[in-house]
Amino acid sequence: MTEENNVGTVLVVGAGIAGIKSALELAETGYKVILTDSSPSVGGILQKLDYQFPTDHCGMCRMLPLVGREHASQHCMRKSLFHDNIEILPFTEVVSIQGDAGAYTVELLRHARHVDTDLCNGVGKCIEVCPVEAPDEFNHGLTSRKAIYKPVPHNLPQMLVVDMNACTKCGECVKVCPVNAIDLEAQDTTEQVEVDSIILAAGSALYDPATDDDAKAYAVSEDVVTSLAFERILSGSGVYDGTIHRPSDGKPAKRIAWIQCVGSRNRRQGRDYCSSICCMFALKEAVLAHEKGGPDVETTIFYMDMRTFGKEFYRYRKRAEQEHGVRLVRCRVQSVLREADGTLLVRYLDPATGGFSEGAYDLVVLSTGQAPFEAHRKLAELLGVELSDSGLLPTEEFEKVKLVKPGAFICGSLMGLTDISEAIMSGIAAASEASKLLSAAGKKVIQEEPVLERPVERKVPLVSVILCSCKGVKAPEGFDLKP
Repeated sequence: MTEENNVGTVLVVGAGIAGIKSALELAETGYKVILTDSSPSVGGILQKLDYQFPTDHCGMCRMLPLVGREHASQHCMRKSLFHDNIEILPFTEVVSIQGDAGAYTVELLRHARHVDTDLCNGVGKCIEVCPVEAPDEFNHGLTSRKAIYKPVPHNLPQMLVVDMNACTKCGECVKVCPVNAIDLEAQDTTEQVEVDSIILAAGSALYDPATDDDAKAYAVSEDVVTSLAFERILSGSGVYDGTIHRPSDGKPAKRIAWIQCVGSRNRRQGRDYCSSICCMFALKEAVLAHEKGGPDVETTIFYMDMRTFGKEFYRYRKRAEQEHGVRLVRCRVQSVLREADGTLLVRYLDPATGGFSEGAYDLVVLSTGQAPFEAHRKLAELLGVELSDSGLLPTEEFEKVKLVKPGAFICGSLMGLTDISEAIMSGIAAASEASKLLSAAGKKVIQEEPVLERPVERKVPLVSVILCSCKGVKAPEGFDLKP
């Protein structure tokens, strides 16, 4: 092993897809990485998505390194992120940044989880006895959770946290914890870290329609949901186990409409730019609605401009229309009205007739665009740079990697509005730039110990076959599935 005091160290701020990809690339190179995120878990928005366009497959594995993959931790964000060279600090914020390239001193504020994750066994007895319920942010308020809860329900290990804003400090969770992992009096702590380079990957948020006067005209029912909330409806680990129902009464939703550009392309709000992801987001969700909801599902997307500009994106649009029957209507929706039976009437200017028309739907999805959030502004202040009108760091150029000051780089949505593939590429590029800086400064990498091969006798492998007769599956010829 090399001397620890000369090993290159990089701080990656933001554990979304771009930050994780940067961290993995640097860790595989041999550098030490400190990966922080302000939320109690890592993974960002991607944790909530089971499917990504244009393949409709899970994109988690695309974050794994391309070089030396057999030695990489074959992690999945549905489980957790493991790498010997990465120190993960969730629930942590950057307070100050001092110094310059090769000698940064960063002060970190580590929020108290009130649960010692090293001791917690994840059994969940504390959750069972907790008397306090609050809206579940992970499922966008469509379900509830306890005051002590798992921020990401399907993550392993199950890193619990206590929501002190909802917690009454009744102490019931403390009483039943078999390993004494809960401390309701724990305090936030600060620490300083010395790093050679910084990568900012604060990610993005989706626009909150509750702050939009235009969008408020649509929010007439619980059955008007955001696109990310609809992802949780579609998800097998979400609200309805992958089936599509109305949140208001739980009835199946067969007629679904999407309203595009909510929070985007609005000059009155100073948001006249395209969010870049919403068109494909809606097309993907409409296709999945047909696949999960059956042949009687009807889908309509009300759009201003259908921007399918990426690789395979246009073909995806044509398949959505021709093979699945997704209906596209170019217009601007005027309003959404709720009927007495819960039906939603979407009123719009029909381009075919030139007059107003109404469509009846069970569920309406608001395609909320990407939006800057408070973390962007804080990081801009720490680095002494100005925000653009869209709230993003670069004011003129949108390069794949933007050097905001010597030794500090940005990637993901901080460099401009990006989709998943662009975020991954920018994360790789940011890691490459940081690696060049560390190499030029003479920083060393952590050398892996050679793995000694052990002799393996070539025996005939034993193969066992497990056959299941559930859900009407018939046994192959020659096999007996009797219990």
